[in-house]
Amino acid sequence: MKGFIKKISVSVFVMIAALAMFTTGAMAWGDGYSHMEKSIQGEYYFAGGGACLMAPGGFNDILQPNTGELGPWNMSNFMWEGVITFKDHHKGKLSGILRIVERPSYIWFSGPNSDIPDVGAANVSWEFNYKVGAHGRITFEYIKGSYVANFIYGPQKDSGSLYLTVTGPHYGVISPDAKNIIFTFGVPFQLIPTADQENNVLLPLPSICNIQLQGFRCLGHCPEAVYSPEPAP
Repeated sequence: MKGFIKKISVSVFVMIAALAMFTTGAMAWGDGYSHMEKSIQGEYYFAGGGACLMAPGGFNDILQPNTGELGPWNMSNFMWEGVITFKDHHKGKLSGILRIVERPSYIWFSGPNSDIPDVGAANVSWEFNYKVGAHGRITFEYIKGSYVANFIYGPQKDSGSLYLTVTGPHYGVISPDAKNIIFTFGVPFQLIPTADQENNVLLPLPSICNIQLQGFRCLGHCPEAVYSPEPAP
């Protein structure tokens, strides 16, 4: 079990960050903003970042890992870049690149290289439902099972996808002219990921993440997000 948890640690961070941004919240219409359901449709290029703290032993009342300074715990920093598309019928899709740097505690999980920092990058995409409410507030609902992450750099390269279900509200705000958009999510909401979406089997990896993304409306089609040049041999 410990080896399995270590193997998926980076993937879990990626999935947690993604699903936290597009999970279920109360959807309500607001006076004077319902017209934005149409004006928001189209593509927005976004970029931003965040961090996650994973604590396999859980968190105490002041949101510190129960296992203390030495761990086990795992800290990641990441950044996103890509395109979010708002379609009609309250449907949408996000696709882009995620780059992640993570550092486990001195005591992470047993096994070779279990406490060595690592980095990675992945192509990611998922789908969601959305509605625009009062004051341009957007509420998202993640479409279960739509997340795909394919790592092309780092120890998770070619490891396949891990599907998770994480519940909790996430919101965004659209500017009155529908040209700019902001997404936020963060402390103190705790995320408990699942490995089996059908049976809701919990993983012992509670996490807390801070995430902020900002985007602008593209004229026509947004450019495709691209990786930096290949590292030198």
